[in-house]
Amino acid sequence: MTARVEPDVVRDLLRARSVEAAFRAVLDGVERHLPGDGAAAIVATSDGNRCVGRRGTLGPATGPTSDPDPGPGPNPDPGQLAHEVIRSGQACRIDDVGATRSTSTASSPPDASAHRYRSFLGAPVGDRGVVFAVSASPGSFSTSDEAWLVELAGHAAGTLDSLQMAKTDGGDHPESTPPDSGSRRDSLDSAPSTTVLWTVLEHLPIGVVVEDASRTILAANPTLLEVFGTEGDVADLLGRDCGALAEEMRHLVAEPDAFVDRIDELVDRREPVRDEVVEVADGRLLERSYIPYALDDGAANLWLYRDVTERRTRERALEERNERLDAFASMVSHDLKNPLNVAAGRVTLAYEETGNEHLETAMDAHDRMQRLIEQLLTMVRDDASPRQLESVDLRDVVTSCWENVGTSAATLELDVTGRIRADRSLCRQLVENLLVNAVEHAGPGVSVEVGVLPDGFYVADDGPGIPIEDRGRIFESGYSTSEDGTGLGLRIVAELATAHDWEVDVTEADLGGARFEVTGVEFVDG
Repeated sequence: MTARVEPDVVRDLLRARSVEAAFRAVLDGVERHLPGDGAAAIVATSDGNRCVGRRGTLGPATGPTSDPDPGPGPNPDPGQLAHEVIRSGQACRIDDVGATRSTSTASSPPDASAHRYRSFLGAPVGDRGVVFAVSASPGSFSTSDEAWLVELAGHAAGTLDSLQMAKTDGGDHPESTPPDSGSRRDSLDSAPSTTVLWTVLEHLPIGVVVEDASRTILAANPTLLEVFGTEGDVADLLGRDCGALAEEMRHLVAEPDAFVDRIDELVDRREPVRDEVVEVADGRLLERSYIPYALDDGAANLWLYRDVTERRTRERALEERNERLDAFASMVSHDLKNPLNVAAGRVTLAYEETGNEHLETAMDAHDRMQRLIEQLLTMVRDDASPRQLESVDLRDVVTSCWENVGTSAATLELDVTGRIRADRSLCRQLVENLLVNAVEHAGPGVSVEVGVLPDGFYVADDGPGIPIEDRGRIFESGYSTSEDGTGLGLRIVAELATAHDWEVDVTEADLGGARFEVTGVEFVDG
C-alpha cells in the first residue's frame, strides 16, 4: 500500500503562515515519521540556495546561507546531494553514501564517501527547494519512506504556492494567510493539482467531506461547518473517523437518529444518492448527496451538503400559489362559467322571441364575459406551454381565425405563404387574439393586413394605433383602450410568443394603425 502522510502532519503544514513555518512543519513531520539522525530543508532562490531549517545531528539552523555545507571537517553536511536533488527535480534515495548505492534519480549524485552519513533521502519541493534526511547507518530508508517524503514534499509545494498566491493577492506581507486547511486532500502528491483542488474546495458553496474505506476523513472544507451552523477549524477534522463525527454532529439536525442511521446505511450499500433533504435543528434545509468512488488503494466516499432553505421556501410558496390558482380556475370554470352559459342561452332565446334591443346588449355582455373567462383560465392554467411542435400552415391558421372573429364590415388582406414550426393550438390562439384586438380597438369596419417577415409575420390594422408612450405597457395585464376589452388578450399573446421562444413587438402600421410583429419564428418545408 502506498505510504500516506499522517493527517496531523498535513494539518500542521496547512496552518503555516510563512515559508519558514511551512518548512518547520515539514521537518517536524520528518523527525516523527522517518528513521535517521538528522534532517534539513533548503529553499532555492534567485541568489542561491539557503537553509531554512536543520534537525538532529545536522544541528540547529543558524540562519540563511547560500550553501548549507559548513565546509571541511569530520562531519560535513551532505549539501551536495541536496543541491543535486534541486537541480534534477527528482527524489534521491542512497542506501550507502560512497559505496554502491540505490537511487531513484536518473543520474548519480556526487561522490560523498567522505561523509559519515551513510544513508541519504531527499525530495524536491516543486521547484522551490528540497527536504532531506540522513542516517549514520546504511540502508535506513525504504521505498515506502521515499514515497512518504515525496508526498509530503508535494504538500509543501502546494502550501508554498498558496502562500505565494496569498502574497500576490493580499500584499507583500510574508505572513499572508493561505487557503483554509480544510480544502486540502492529503492523498494527492502533485503540487499543482493539489493547489487547484484546495482553492476549488475552499470556495465551493457546498459542504464537502471525503473519507477513505476506513472512514478516515481525507478532506473537508469550511462550508461544511457553515451549512450545519457550527464553528471550528475544519483542519481539525482531517484524520478523524467520519462515523464518530456524525455522532458528534447529530444534535445539529432535527432527527438525530435518522441522520446517523441513514449515513451508515448509505456507506453499507455504496449506492449513489442525490439531493436527500436533511432538516437542521434551526429549521434550515440541506440537500445531501452521497457518491461512492475508489482511490488507488481502496474505496472512498464523497459527501456533499448544500443549504437549500431559500430555494425550498420559494418552491413551497410557488406550489401554494399554484394550488390557489388551480382552485380559482376550478371555481371560474364550474361555479361561474356554467351558470353564465345558462343565462346566455336564456337571453338568446328571449331575444329571438322578442327582438328586444336591450337583450341584444345583454348578449354582447355575455359574449365579453365568456371571452374574459376563457382568457383568465388561460392565464392561470398551464395552457401557454407548447405540447407538440409541428409544421403549421400559417395561411390556414389566419384564415380559420378570421372566420371566428371577423365582421361583415371588416376586411382582411392576406399575404402569407409558408409553414412554421409551432404548437398548432397555441399558434391559433395567438393569431386569433391579435385579430380580435384589431376588431375591438379599430372598430367593426377595420381593415386588417397579415403578412410575412424574414423571420416571422405581422398583423396590422388601420385603426387609431397605439401612442408611443403606451407601447411599453400594452402587453401588461389589464391594459386596454377599448371599453369592451378585457385587458388580457395581448398579455396572453406575449406569453404564447415566449412559450415558442418568439418575440412580439408593436409599431406603427403603414395603414396608420397598430402593427404587431412576431419574430424568431422558424419556417419549415412541407
